[in-house]
Amino acid sequence: MSNRSPILGVLVLLMCASVAHAQPTQEYALNFSVLPAGPPPFPVVGSLQFDVDYSGAGGDFVGSGGGVECAKVAGFGALEAFNDDDAASIATLGFADNIGFGTPRSLAKCIFEKPAADPAPVAGDFVITVVAATDTDRNDVNVNPVITLVEVCSCGDDAVSCLEECDDGNSTAGDGCSDTCSCENTCGNGSFEPPCEQCDLGGVCMFGAEPPDTPCTLPLGSECNAGGFCVIDDSRGCNDVCQRTIGSCGDGVVDAGLEDCDDGNTADGDCCDSNCRFEPAASSCSDGDACNGDETCDGAGSCAAGQALDCDDSNVCTDDSCDSVDGCVNTPNTGPCSDGDACTDGDVCAAGECTPGGPLDCDDSNICTDDSCDTIGGCVNAPNTDPCSDGDACTEGDVCAAGACTPGGPLDCNDSNVCTDDSCDSIGGCVNAPNTGPCSDGDACTEGDVCAAGACTPGGQLDCDDSNVCTDDSCDTVGGCVNAPNTDPCSDGDACTEGDVCAAGACTPGGPLDCDDSNVCTDDSCDSVTGCSNDFNTAPCDDGVFCNGVDTCSGGSCSDHAGDPCAGGGECAGACDEAAESCSVPDGTPCSDDGNECTEDVCDGQGACGHEPLADGSACTDDGSFCTGIESCQSGACVSSGDPCAGAAQCADACDEASDDCLAAAGAPCEVEGDLCTTDACDGTGNCVKVDDVRCEAGNSVCEGDSICNPATGLCDPVPAAPEGSMCEEDGDLCTADECDDQGFCIHDVIPGCCSCGDPTGDRVTSATDCLIIIRTAVDIPEVCPLSCCDVDGSNSIRTTDAFLCLRCAVDLPCELSCRLRVAFHVTNEVELGALQFEVDYSGAAGDFPGADDLVECETVLPGATIAFNDDEAGGVLKVAAVHATGFTGPAELAYCSFDPAVLVNPGDFVITITDASDPMGDPPTEEPVVEIMFGPGTDGGPMGTTTTTMP
Repeated sequence: MSNRSPILGVLVLLMCASVAHAQPTQEYALNFSVLPAGPPPFPVVGSLQFDVDYSGAGGDFVGSGGGVECAKVAGFGALEAFNDDDAASIATLGFADNIGFGTPRSLAKCIFEKPAADPAPVAGDFVITVVAATDTDRNDVNVNPVITLVEVCSCGDDAVSCLEECDDGNSTAGDGCSDTCSCENTCGNGSFEPPCEQCDLGGVCMFGAEPPDTPCTLPLGSECNAGGFCVIDDSRGCNDVCQRTIGSCGDGVVDAGLEDCDDGNTADGDCCDSNCRFEPAASSCSDGDACNGDETCDGAGSCAAGQALDCDDSNVCTDDSCDSVDGCVNTPNTGPCSDGDACTDGDVCAAGECTPGGPLDCDDSNICTDDSCDTIGGCVNAPNTDPCSDGDACTEGDVCAAGACTPGGPLDCNDSNVCTDDSCDSIGGCVNAPNTGPCSDGDACTEGDVCAAGACTPGGQLDCDDSNVCTDDSCDTVGGCVNAPNTDPCSDGDACTEGDVCAAGACTPGGPLDCDDSNVCTDDSCDSVTGCSNDFNTAPCDDGVFCNGVDTCSGGSCSDHAGDPCAGGGECAGACDEAAESCSVPDGTPCSDDGNECTEDVCDGQGACGHEPLADGSACTDDGSFCTGIESCQSGACVSSGDPCAGAAQCADACDEASDDCLAAAGAPCEVEGDLCTTDACDGTGNCVKVDDVRCEAGNSVCEGDSICNPATGLCDPVPAAPEGSMCEEDGDLCTADECDDQGFCIHDVIPGCCSCGDPTGDRVTSATDCLIIIRTAVDIPEVCPLSCCDVDGSNSIRTTDAFLCLRCAVDLPCELSCRLRVAFHVTNEVELGALQFEVDYSGAAGDFPGADDLVECETVLPGATIAFNDDEAGGVLKVAAVHATGFTGPAELAYCSFDPAVLVNPGDFVITITDASDPMGDPPTEEPVVEIMFGPGTDGGPMGTTTTTMP
């Protein structure tokens, strides 16, 4: 069971519907909520409209025409409008309310349908856009609300999700959980009705411990047959909605002292076993990730990963990865590689192997080098000393040296312009003539740039097509071509896969092709080139005829038969009967003796020689042993009557085969009747005598004295060292009383009515029951709900937003509870003051004023006054000093301070003492001031408690 209870039905109306389709479909519930975009205070929305783009979800909203099947949340007073544009895959939801509704809150639930074979949709498949939002006066909302799809779930999937009250794995009503996943049980009728009830009253053992309606035989809290508890009354084991309040294994809550762990199920193999105990360290477990190797439990409830799989196949032509489901994946790639020959160029991977490229071009276009290639070292360009020409009429005597043509006294005519040809005329000097040569215009996305009129002009656009269907090709003006991997469909060239898709720039195989032709006489296989093949086999088969023997496949059909199956069948199975499909002879026909004198040997009519036991007590051979007793047939075996000494008095109940008597040896342990506090032994003549006394230990706790031996039980019973009710060791829980009981043990009983932040019921768990108390208070339904326990968002008032935040915690959504109180100080009588100093003793309030060192979070509200605050946290005393230059007259508000309560706090827990006061002239006031403390935002809330003070 989930920790969501039937109380959630107060807040959410569940609807389920179905639409007939040609193929099987599955319906899912989509729950939409509105959240504020900014911090509190949250805006009040009067109207709201948003679009839901479900084009990526692979399904549609259930409905006819433009309407969809949606339901508003119960108790939500707004009118709703739903419209569906199925062609564009857009659903529009609209809400309007004359009174307005605050955020955050749940809005509506819609039914969404997909083919049953498709994966379930997730929240990320839906794109939500707020179209319009106004306040109650129809003005635009200053903080745009955020719409979120809280959950996607399905009634009948055996998992309680979204806002379901139950889910028993079907959509059938009348079995305790209805076809809309709401509870059908009757709480309090004394009958246990799962799955919605975890217990029921009426004095019966529940929680699967004993059959329903069986009278309780165990005291409250004792373990029953299956580890459950016996429910006696409503105050200790079963609340008013029939939910367990103690010891529920599988409810996701660890019950201290009763459970090591609770992972929300009662399954073994996940490190928290079916009895909510840690499974032993090194026990096998699985975290669902095949890449983590062999996982084992750590003995503390966690599944630890094993040695990670090494998927490196040492092949540069495969991309190695690990899939969490399938394990290692080595996908062939088309990357660059080397075939080991330095004289080939452009080697690439294909089908997982390196294939050679073309011959390496070693021509360096240099007349001053001799070009060749070495298979190991690659290109060799050896310098020569041949005659050469540098093509410049202004040089002479050019010769090769160190691989270059060395000019003789060159004239430098370079104008640093690539679009001019620089030359030298032996008469006119340098000539820089415009050319039409190649150049670069600085844009990486153009190619074939050429010179014209002495400047570089752009060429055509760069062709970035890499002929790879798995990349999206584009161009960057700085970096040039960009070939980004995509996830488009593709073909990996293997006829035995289907649904191939692109990944990491390469085509990855999809799932295997189904080649099963449903014929047992063919072997089904797949060829990566030709596809499916179904070859004849000689496998065993069955043609439906018994007496022609075992059948075998031949020529693609079941046509080969072994012959009479009864031939050589033996004494009880030698004749074939086609009608009965049997080889058995009649029942009672004599057959082979099994050599057991306590059985009768006859055929059983089923083809076997049976050996029926003779009647119990029939005589059989005696083994002659004294200690085994007299032998006779019992259940088909010759057995003895048993130990002849059994049942005799102690020390005379030990059988001795050698002496044929029952006397125990001297020193054998025994027990003197009526006194379990002695160590006793047999004397060898059949008598039990005392040897020593039992010694007990001294007490070692506040409540426990020295223990003494109890003759009736032989146990060391504790003797109380302190009276019942004496204080003993604290357990650190402010909502428990630490006291000695009448047996000498320190117990920690829960203090009735003690509550803490988000837990007004005082059971120390934030549950839907606590949230119901908060919302009842927020809407003025009578309920006892103090601010220090129910104002969970710290606003100093109890509102519906507190209930919403409580619910998020109750259903394990991210939440943070903060019951910080706003404490107000007031002068309540008509007195004229210039200065006032008082102390607030909060040591009895179970909490503190927050702040750093002696500084606290307080604010002054008295105009013209200077107020100082000093906090002695160790002593639990807050000191307040106020000075007003011209004086002020009461009644007057002085200041507000923040207070963090640990448990329920009342104004009366604070003790106020005035230490000094004077009028504007520095004289004692004509009337003694009275200071009071209250919780709330000021006089609007009115005082919740008053402390009257007097001058010392």
